[in-house]
Amino acid sequence: METFEQKKRRLFGKQLLPKYLEELSKILNIQVDASNLLSIVEMDEVRHNILAKKLKYKFKILFNDKEKLKQIIYNNIKSINEKYYVFTSYSTDCGILLIDSLQDFNFDFSFKDMHSGIVTLTRADLLEEVILDFYEESGGEYLDIEIYEK
Repeated sequence: METFEQKKRRLFGKQLLPKYLEELSKILNIQVDASNLLSIVEMDEVRHNILAKKLKYKFKILFNDKEKLKQIIYNNIKSINEKYYVFTSYSTDCGILLIDSLQDFNFDFSFKDMHSGIVTLTRADLLEEVILDFYEESGGEYLDIEIYEK
């Protein structure tokens, strides 16, 4: 059952949906449309069920070192072949996407492909989470990679 707050977010999210779908198309290797997104209610339930987790690994790399990014992810998570929820800043108002595996994620995305600098990939069983936080600092572009586990 959708709450009043969720309804407000959903209605606001309709305005953001084209930007969100465009953003997802740039950070994923798959085609996505609105019908692929989980509802705000489902998204809130997933977020609510993510229990306390502990930081397993933290790395800082140059943003453009995408081979290193891929290597870090593939070497430090349990399996790339699990389903993952994709969260961006638009997810709160538009819903989340469940991808079949991390092979659907475009590790070569551009710094300018997203309006915010954070992407969260949460394994569908909620036991592992990868946070990609990219930013500019001292004239350079960097990427922090945090891997959490339950």
